[in-house]
Amino acid sequence: MMEVAIVYYSRTGNTQALADLLAEELRAREHSVRLVPISHSREPGFFGCLRIASGQREASICNPDTELDLSGADVVVVGGPVWAGRPAPYVRTYLDRARGLEGKPAGVFVSCNSESHRAEAFAPPMAEHAASRGLEVKASLTASRKDRGRHREMARAFLDELLPRAP
Repeated sequence: MMEVAIVYYSRTGNTQALADLLAEELRAREHSVRLVPISHSREPGFFGCLRIASGQREASICNPDTELDLSGADVVVVGGPVWAGRPAPYVRTYLDRARGLEGKPAGVFVSCNSESHRAEAFAPPMAEHAASRGLEVKASLTASRKDRGRHREMARAFLDELLPRAP
C-alpha cells in the first residue's frame, strides 16, 4: 500500500471530479489517498483566467503550510484545468511552493473542453514543470469533458501506467 497525494486545482468542478475518480480507483487498489485541493485567494472570472494563463504569472494561492508539504507521500498526482491552451497557473504556483517532491514518482492530469485529438498537447507543459520541481513524471492523462463516458477507463489506464500492478 502506498500513500498517494492528489494535488489539484478546480475552478468549476470538472478537475475535482477527475481527482475524486482517481482517488476512488486508488482506494479500490488499497492505496491510501490524500486529496489536496489548491485554494485560490480570490476566484478569477473568465477574463481573469485568460489574463493569468496567457502571462503564466504566479497565481495567488492560500494553501496552509501543511498542505504544501508532500514529503509523506510515496507518489504525487497533480492535476488542473487548461486555460487558453495552458495548464492553470495555480498548479504551477503550488508546485513552485511545495516541499518534498524530489525524486518522487508522479502523474499529471488535465481537464479540458477540447476535442480529444487536440487535447493531447495540454499535459506535456504540466509534466515539464512538475519534472523541473523534482518529480519523476511516469504518466499523464488528458480528459476532455466530451469524453466523460470514458473517464473511468482512462483513469484506470493512467493508474496502470503510473503504478503497475505486481504480477
